[in-house]
Amino acid sequence: MKKLGSFLLWPLLFTLLLWVGTRFQIYIEVKYEGMYIFYPILLYSTIFPYLMGMFFRLPSLLNVVRSKKALTFDIVKFLVIVLPASIIASFHIIYFSPLGHYIPLNPMLFLADTPITIISFVAGYMLLSCIKEK
Repeated sequence: MKKLGSFLLWPLLFTLLLWVGTRFQIYIEVKYEGMYIFYPILLYSTIFPYLMGMFFRLPSLLNVVRSKKALTFDIVKFLVIVLPASIIASFHIIYFSPLGHYIPLNPMLFLADTPITIISFVAGYMLLSCIKEK
């Protein structure tokens, strides 16, 4: 019965988080659209999928923590997957910051929403998967 509650709770929480997140995104877009300030929208489009990926991995992490075994942090997975994915996902934020003048790449490669969303989601998921049992 406990598993059934868990299987019903996580999709419900995920749906609620997704609904609140999209409502907040619409609010940000409407608020800053007329002012031509797009930095909050870029920031949110990177952070929200990152948090959603972490939320997807959270049930597995809770099972690992509940096992009461020693935990380790997989530094290789972090350095090989999470860190580069986080840098790539935040590249469009860096491009429009003052450091963007020193980046010689074409900005059109990094302005598409779908790749940024997928990379941010994977980075968030893999961040929590770096914590594992010894």
